[in-house]
Amino acid sequence: MARAESTAAAIWVTDDSPGPEGGTYVRDEAGRLTGVLWEQASRVAEEAFAASIENPEARNRVTFATAAKVCNEVGITTACDAATMEPALRTLSTLEAEGELTLRVVASTVARPLLAEPGITGEELLAASERFGSELLRVGFVKVFLDGVPMTRTAAMLDPYLSDGCSGHGPSSGECLYDLDELVDELEEAVFAVRGVKIHAAGDASTRMALDAIEVMRQRHGSRPVFHIAHPLFIDPSDVRRFAELDIVADASPYLWYPSIIQDSMAACVPAKTIEKSMPLGDLLNSGANVSAGSDWPAGAPMPHPWTGIETMVTREAPGGSEETINSAQRLTLQEALFSFTRRPAEAMGLGESVGSIEVGKSADFLVLSQNLFDIDVRRIHETNVLATYLRGSRVHDANS
Repeated sequence: MARAESTAAAIWVTDDSPGPEGGTYVRDEAGRLTGVLWEQASRVAEEAFAASIENPEARNRVTFATAAKVCNEVGITTACDAATMEPALRTLSTLEAEGELTLRVVASTVARPLLAEPGITGEELLAASERFGSELLRVGFVKVFLDGVPMTRTAAMLDPYLSDGCSGHGPSSGECLYDLDELVDELEEAVFAVRGVKIHAAGDASTRMALDAIEVMRQRHGSRPVFHIAHPLFIDPSDVRRFAELDIVADASPYLWYPSIIQDSMAACVPAKTIEKSMPLGDLLNSGANVSAGSDWPAGAPMPHPWTGIETMVTREAPGGSEETINSAQRLTLQEALFSFTRRPAEAMGLGESVGSIEVGKSADFLVLSQNLFDIDVRRIHETNVLATYLRGSRVHDANS
């Protein structure tokens, strides 16, 4: 029997406990709990943990101030938070008002309940978010989760998953959490609220549905709404050109896409022919799409380390180099990778006129690095240290301090 306890709440999960709707308590071949929680099962544990916190506001304050400092230490001055709940908005606003926010944040309210965080969502959160907005905190997007992830067979795929992988599950292609009409309606609500939309779509089937829904929105509203498709991991080749044609940002996560245990987990579930075509960043760029890099931190990476992401976009190898590569034909140049971490995400967040490059009239956001990236072997880029970070001309990180 597994038990999760807190001072405020207790959760009991036994070998006989049914999984929650939309989630799984993973069991071994003998039916015993392994301790792994999939999808909505994670929410059960997170709610118990949240109930155990005696002073949530104080904890949030420390959490978000620390997160901003971590970003500063690796050279990040502006971030798009992909799923922002009301407590986060309140905390960030308070930190800025007290002069303690050292990071520019573009927030994304959540369309439906999250796996890991309780709280209001949808129209209620949209309405609450109208109270927030300042120089360093902007509420710019709505986040829509269209599917799950390949490792748990919950990303919606065009071809079936391998039948002998992923804990022995039978044939499946995953499924989208919306049908097309529902997704269009969700996008309409965001556009009515004058928000862009960031859509999580990890499979090629969910990506196609997202493209189809955005095509409807372009026909109705033209180029005004900003749309991101996050994690363009698997895209059918016939759909690549549609990103540029529909003016959609490919919100990439290069931290997850080099040879690693994450890739090994996907290879146990996804057919090799699909893996071999994964992450078509070069084709997206060549077609004219905005490829903007993000970390998916803290969910997908232990640190939001841009230098790892830049290097692996260029090499398609593990940091430091490896014999194994993943779809090496899609390698970017160093300049292309740097733009994907600077100018392009600034434009994607609607901040291109003020940040993303060093120009007269823009915010004085810049870094001092330990090495010139253009003077070294690209396989050493991940070794880069940030000596100083400046936000609006003020130093927010000093490695010697």
